[in-house]
Amino acid sequence: AKSDGHERLQETKYTLLVLER
Repeated sequence: AKSDGHERLQETKYTLLVLER
Protein backbone atom coordinates (compact mmCIF):
# COMPACT_ATOMS: atom_id res chain seq x y z
CA ALA A 1 0.00 0.00 0.00
CA LYS A 2 2.91 2.32 0.74
CA SER A 3 4.36 1.69 -2.72
CA ASP A 4 0.97 2.51 -4.25
CA GLY A 5 1.23 6.19 -3.30
CA HIS A 6 4.68 6.50 -4.83
CA GLU A 7 3.67 4.73 -8.05
CA ARG A 8 0.64 7.00 -8.43
CA LEU A 9 2.85 10.08 -8.19
CA GLN A 10 5.01 8.83 -11.07
CA GLU A 11 1.92 8.27 -13.22
CA THR A 12 0.67 11.79 -12.46
CA LYS A 13 4.02 13.24 -13.51
CA TYR A 14 3.82 11.33 -16.79
CA THR A 15 0.30 12.58 -17.44
CA LEU A 16 1.39 16.14 -16.75
CA LEU A 17 4.20 15.78 -19.25
CA VAL A 18 1.80 14.48 -21.90
CA LEU A 19 -0.66 17.28 -21.20
CA GLU A 20 2.08 19.92 -21.36
CA ARG A 21 3.17 18.48 -24.71
